[in-house]
Amino acid sequence: MRPKSQLLLGLLAIFAISCSKSGSKPNQNSNLPKTGIATMFAGNGQGGSTDGKGVASFAGAYGIVMDKDGNLFASDYKNTLIRKIGPDGTVTTFAGNVTGVSSGHAASVDGTGTNASFMAPAGMAIDGAGNIYVADQLSIRMITPGGVVTTLPGSSYFKNSDFLQVTLDASGNIYASDAGNKVILKINTDGTSGIYATGGDLANSPFHGALGLVFDGSGNLFFADGDNSVRKISPAKTISLVAGIPMTSGFANGAGNQATFFNLVGIARDATGNLFVSDYGNRAIREILPDGSVSTVVVTPGANTPSGPSDMVFDAAGNLFLANGQSILKITLN
Repeated sequence: MRPKSQLLLGLLAIFAISCSKSGSKPNQNSNLPKTGIATMFAGNGQGGSTDGKGVASFAGAYGIVMDKDGNLFASDYKNTLIRKIGPDGTVTTFAGNVTGVSSGHAASVDGTGTNASFMAPAGMAIDGAGNIYVADQLSIRMITPGGVVTTLPGSSYFKNSDFLQVTLDASGNIYASDAGNKVILKINTDGTSGIYATGGDLANSPFHGALGLVFDGSGNLFFADGDNSVRKISPAKTISLVAGIPMTSGFANGAGNQATFFNLVGIARDATGNLFVSDYGNRAIREILPDGSVSTVVVTPGANTPSGPSDMVFDAAGNLFLANGQSILKITLN
């Protein structure tokens, strides 16, 4: 997880492709818990910034999206890079450079490709035109399919933001989780912005900082919370608990109000309405069925390494691709 986010959260914390976290279902009964097999798709499990096929390395893969051609894009926050992974697993640097990392002065600078720079790129989303939106700590950045990087003015609502994730609704409005201010910021298509939801909306159980974000087809926004729970915000902005016990860590499956998690990060949704969350502290991917019941899909590699599950994305065949710190994993669901 991102070092600054650990301090702030107390953690170790559909418009075509739209937010790119939902995908087609595998050929299976959606009401039954799934299991998965994880294989290495890109990266060698060791820290680095090498491009190529079979030899590529990542230092901190966090966000991940997929375009309509099957290319993956991953934010490598420790290298301050956006990496592109082709369908055959070949890794190239799409945008950003490591100058800030080596000098200790990472900064957000607009530009094209490697002439642009990032501070700490985390969660990402992609729209139907192939534009990628990146949560880059103090701001939200947009990268065109041609690699042109710009900063969205609407993301400067606060000066001390710590953006961790970003998603889009069906109309193209942007929603960004700001862990620094414990709000979800909405950036409208006209560039204006405002607070969409805050922890204060939950009088008895305020959320501690939204992490992963994903919409369903009815306009409900689901998010992984920094207090080890999964919550839902309805279109009327009513916030409810989906699964987990707030402020309680653990590794228990079962009914939603009895299940426990340990440092949730990413969240994705399949085409049948099942939610998948990356449980960083338990190094696991967990599934939440529409009735709220929680099961464990797979325990990921890297229990004793800096690697851990972060953001996820489905492909059209229902495979789940996972940013896992020093590698990109492919999870085949059964």
